[in-house]
Amino acid sequence: MRDDRSQLLRAMSLNALGAIHLRSGQVKEALTNYTEALLIRRQLLGDNHADTAALYNNLGAIHQILGDLHRAQQHYHRSLTMRVDIFGLVHDDLAASHDNLGNVMTAQHEPMQTLEHHHRAMLIRLHLHGPYHAGTLTSLERTIRAHVALHEHDHAVLFSRRWLQANQTIHGEDHAATSKAYLTTAVELREARMDVIQANDYLQRAYRIRLKLYGPAHADTLEVTNTMQKYNVTPKAPVAH
Repeated sequence: MRDDRSQLLRAMSLNALGAIHLRSGQVKEALTNYTEALLIRRQLLGDNHADTAALYNNLGAIHQILGDLHRAQQHYHRSLTMRVDIFGLVHDDLAASHDNLGNVMTAQHEPMQTLEHHHRAMLIRLHLHGPYHAGTLTSLERTIRAHVALHEHDHAVLFSRRWLQANQTIHGEDHAATSKAYLTTAVELREARMDVIQANDYLQRAYRIRLKLYGPAHADTLEVTNTMQKYNVTPKAPVAH
């Protein structure tokens, strides 16, 4: 029993060392640490344990950084399957696994699977934390991008409007995140050919926010003006009070 505890402590130390190596850019050293820690945890804890699942997830991240997307997908999927068995279908770790798989699917140019995983992550976080949580907003943004990649602009509009409303509630009107949501929603409205008047109003709002925050020559402001030019919308100067 004492030897088992000593080995588990060693696995914990190796996992922590792997994280340090990873932050320092020493990816291969991190791979060695995580692999050794996984062997110990699998032997002592088995596969039906959260700590073992976490190491599979960490190894997925390592292989993704190294460019081995197939192996990264295998490790992320193994971690996901284990987490479903351990936690059920609604848990933060499960949402993280879906997001990681969604990112790998994006890199592999698999938009349908990208959408599936990011949408599931969004639903889990929405259930656990509600619509105004940072994790929910991140998953919502990734879901929007996945619909855009599939040219499903009507669906992108639906989620963009939710994303905009959440950012308005959390950050208020004069915030960079709200400006980004206005811009995204405006573009998707135009691409979906749905509500040109509202889309143009959102472009003006995004422009006014970024002009106030950054000035006219900043890259973020120019992003909006370039988008407005694309859709033949003339920026309006803010009304002085």
